[in-house]
Amino acid sequence: TPVVRDGEVHMLDPMTPAGVVEFGDPVGPAETVFTIHSEMATFPGSFGARDVGFQLSLDPRFLAKVRLLAELGLASTDPVDLDGGSVVPRRLLLELVRRLPRAEPSQRTVGVHRIEAYGPAGTAVVECVTRAVEGLGFGGGIASTACPPAVVAAMICRGELDARGVVPSERSVPF
Repeated sequence: TPVVRDGEVHMLDPMTPAGVVEFGDPVGPAETVFTIHSEMATFPGSFGARDVGFQLSLDPRFLAKVRLLAELGLASTDPVDLDGGSVVPRRLLLELVRRLPRAEPSQRTVGVHRIEAYGPAGTAVVECVTRAVEGLGFGGGIASTACPPAVVAAMICRGELDARGVVPSERSVPF
């Protein structure tokens, strides 16, 4: 898992604890872990950011299950010899998960995005809370992921964006 510290990329172990973050209502304080996200690759060049990290908070019960799978070695991509054959644990895990009955999206999830930026001109903290919208059939986590690309697609269709090709969102969408 990459983080940027003093302008240099450092690799952390997957699911390295990242401390407690106060997310406000309805989540409150929650444990977070560092995880990979595109901002580590784009923010240093876009903003001159020298310290960038992406923290994720998951339901503690779900995180405990993910940690158990990783501790068992089921996230490994290294083949394991078994009964005269070879098995890649992660591929086996993904195949078994694929066979599970498909779960319906939770309509109770809440997406909370909290951005903290610190610099010579001051500090900015922005928080966006996305809850389920009645009638859509899914919760705030899905909506918070789907809405930004939908807005950008509409901006492209209206001819409001000049950027072409693969461009980080912070360089292509005016703010």
